[in-house]
Amino acid sequence: MLYNNFNNCIDAGIFPNNLKLADLTPGHKNGDRQDKTNYRPISVLSTMSKIYERVIYDQISIKFNDLLSIYQCGFRKGYSTQHCLIVMLDKWKSSLDEGGYAGALLT
Repeated sequence: MLYNNFNNCIDAGIFPNNLKLADLTPGHKNGDRQDKTNYRPISVLSTMSKIYERVIYDQISIKFNDLLSIYQCGFRKGYSTQHCLIVMLDKWKSSLDEGGYAGALLT
């Protein structure tokens, strides 16, 4: 039953609406506890929603990991933004050591 629901979700490309529902809990940020502006909403999703999310993420990451450039960082496991900066700095240092140029276009 669960597999059928999950497979239908994947085939249709639609995440089930009932799994999008969350319980909101007020979380105190700082300051006066009597002031309502010092609270932020915290969404607590259902366990089933987390399972769906994890299975979908695992399937997508397996499929796209080989297709993405090794320089695509930030959201892939083992490729943090720090990894990206280290690779860029290493390439720039190598280029400058060989008498070349180094630059970046940031948008």
